[in-house]
Amino acid sequence: MDFVGRGVGKTCVVGRTCRARLAGQVLAGRAEAVSDPAEARSILAELVASQPGYARLARLLVGPEGPDLDRAVGEGRVGIIVQLDAPAG
Repeated sequence: MDFVGRGVGKTCVVGRTCRARLAGQVLAGRAEAVSDPAEARSILAELVASQPGYARLARLLVGPEGPDLDRAVGEGRVGIIVQLDAPAG
């Protein structure tokens, strides 16, 4: 899946409609911020596990144990969940 536009930061704004390409289809959806610390940490952990380069791009401090997600969440980083609409047809 990739976001349609100029990158997720500009394409997927919390509370606004965004578009994502999934299996060749462009789907609309809405982004929501998850600020609960435990949930945000879990979302960030999943993201970094599936996309290790994200830690560097997001400027997460990385130590021997991996990215310091507790610190990132403590400093206000949130998780983002995108709910995509069902494909038409």
